[in-house]
Amino acid sequence: MSAPGKLTAGVLALVLVGTLAGCSTESAGTGVDVTVGSHGTLEGEILAQAYGQTLAAHGYIVDYNYGIGGYSRGVSALRDGTIDLIPDLSSGLLASVNPHSTSNTSTGILSELPKALAPLGLAILDPALAETTRAFVTTRQFEEAHSLEKIGDLSLFASAVTIGGPAGFESSSYGRTALTNRYGVTDWKAKTARTEEQIVDDLRFNRTQVAVLPMSSPGILANDFVVLEDPQHIMPSSQVVPLIAARKYTPDYASIIDSVSHRMTTAQLASLIGRAPKADTPPDEARTVETIVHEWLSEQDLLDPDLAE
Repeated sequence: MSAPGKLTAGVLALVLVGTLAGCSTESAGTGVDVTVGSHGTLEGEILAQAYGQTLAAHGYIVDYNYGIGGYSRGVSALRDGTIDLIPDLSSGLLASVNPHSTSNTSTGILSELPKALAPLGLAILDPALAETTRAFVTTRQFEEAHSLEKIGDLSLFASAVTIGGPAGFESSSYGRTALTNRYGVTDWKAKTARTEEQIVDDLRFNRTQVAVLPMSSPGILANDFVVLEDPQHIMPSSQVVPLIAARKYTPDYASIIDSVSHRMTTAQLASLIGRAPKADTPPDEARTVETIVHEWLSEQDLLDPDLAE
């Protein structure tokens, strides 16, 4: 995480202490029930298992609910007690609880979230190192051939560039209008794809020269794609944040969840997503999301209370 991100985490810790001052400080552990939710994505299931398995290793009785739905549903489920914890994404969460916010940067979003969540009886713990922020990426060969560093560098030859992305990306907040007004990138062609794998393949085989992918995409690491810098922040920062019901807070509970967040980097998350079984592959009981996450947690010494942070 960058220095501003670390400063933000410290500020969040102070805000969290103040927000939860009236909550129980009884030591949590053996026999305490916790339900971990997920928004129904593979990424969400991986993160839910990472937090849930670590809590279980410390004596908590953990259940999972993978069918929570979107951001507003997650907030509602925490407030009504359906779940107690859900791995969330900072930008989408802030848009849900404060739709008037204009913050796009990690520092701005993370500083606003605690204040917006406190009246709802909710809080975030330490943000994970992992980001799922969308990015404009290109191949190493294309980057070197055109000396690319920033998105704006595409303005010199944009008419020869095809940008690939998910359906609707042209009209999104980071699409054609933003690229034109903020970076002077005009006259580019667009190619949409139904899946992330198709977006990656289009870039690999030069059907596109630039692609829109989440930073946590396994395809970026596997293909040595280059992320173009976004100094104008047209892509809202999206960092993994554990969203909790304040009623469940204890120092022990927070410390265990934080220990996972402090180890979960963007590269680690991308690797776990890449190792997870795909929907179109034959079932393999030995390679479930649960077992893959368990292996990673064991490698990180997070399942041994005497070794974990």
